[in-house]
Amino acid sequence: MSDPLNLSLRQLEHLLAVVDCNLSVSNAAIRLGVAQSAVSRSIIMIERNCGKKLFLRRGRRFIGQTDFCQVLVSAARDVTSRMSNLRSRAARAVTGDITGDLRIGATHLQMRYFMPAIMRQMKEQLPGINLKISQAIPYNLVDQVLARTIDACVCSEEVVQQQGLSTVHMYSWNRLLIGTGNEKILKVRQPTIEQLAEVPLVTYIPGITGRFMLDAAFARQRLTPNVVIAAADSDVIKEFVRRGLGVGVIASVAYDPKADADLQARSVGHLFSEMKTRIAYRSDFQMNPALEKFIEFFRSATQSLPKIAGKAGK
Repeated sequence: MSDPLNLSLRQLEHLLAVVDCNLSVSNAAIRLGVAQSAVSRSIIMIERNCGKKLFLRRGRRFIGQTDFCQVLVSAARDVTSRMSNLRSRAARAVTGDITGDLRIGATHLQMRYFMPAIMRQMKEQLPGINLKISQAIPYNLVDQVLARTIDACVCSEEVVQQQGLSTVHMYSWNRLLIGTGNEKILKVRQPTIEQLAEVPLVTYIPGITGRFMLDAAFARQRLTPNVVIAAADSDVIKEFVRRGLGVGVIASVAYDPKADADLQARSVGHLFSEMKTRIAYRSDFQMNPALEKFIEFFRSATQSLPKIAGKAGK
């Protein structure tokens, strides 16, 4: 067996690409912009140096990771992340520019209402940052942060407050009732939870956008919400409401007084616990200039959030 520490950064990057591409060497090569033979050679060299197999095989295909591979992948993510930070800081020291890779995961709410503007601003003002953004549900985002497949995630669920993660509070939000204006409950100044339980609701699916806290508010009063339509997308919820198929319960940030002027909205913050949106990253992750700038841009984007206390729209 050769020296197991005699592994190059390039070989580790090739290994991570194969793992992240569902064990496809050809797709990993495309992602990296290199020949497939180069990726295959890196895998062979790692196995030769370490004297252990990385993958379970069926013919020439990889069908799973060995235990050794999983340990090495975890270490490789840490090494490549630290090298990226080092390169970024070195470049900044030499040129004054912020450079480097930044991988951000976000829930639908953040992707739909914040990420497009933030990504555009960062590309215009900080072209040296290679920003990549992906969408997932909260639990998957946390898993990805802990596995180092992304550097940080943005979501509102309490799942981000767990051991191994550090968080930065971005903004707080609550919920709005929305309707066409014909619904009686929209005319009530402060509807009760009992009144809300009597109307057909259109809201989010379980597991996202604070749905668990909405259900908990009803459960505390031994009530069950009459959710007739559950969706993962605020725009889908609004479309069903426009067609008169129920009263919507959406995140306050999802209501745009101009774009949604055909809908009436009323705050129901007195019924539900406030949600806090946070950016979460590994506690052992060294905060780099790229993530610091992302946090700065995100915080700036939340400053103009509308505050709706009573009715709005028509």
